[in-house]
Amino acid sequence: METAIRKTCKVAVDLLRDCEDDAADYVGSPVVNAALIAAVQKLKHYEMASLGCLYEWAEMLGNVDAAEILRDLLGDVRATDDRLTDLALSGINEEALAHMALCP
Repeated sequence: METAIRKTCKVAVDLLRDCEDDAADYVGSPVVNAALIAAVQKLKHYEMASLGCLYEWAEMLGNVDAAEILRDLLGDVRATDDRLTDLALSGINEEALAHMALCP
């Protein structure tokens, strides 16, 4: 068994920086909530793509244990994304849109 090597994901770092920028741009506004939800969903979609690939590879290699763990993780991430969508549709997006319509 090999030891895992730590590697920083540049895409995730960039997405988090975008999130920080969005939050700074809209601080004190209802738009910040919609922007933060969208930023987290971008991260979750990237995570789903990564986990989906790893799951398929584990399946192809016949690693049933890894495939099961990855399938469960993928389900958890999808559920989180669904909850974020529900949160955004609970009125947060409408509040943000109304606020933006009032801005010059």
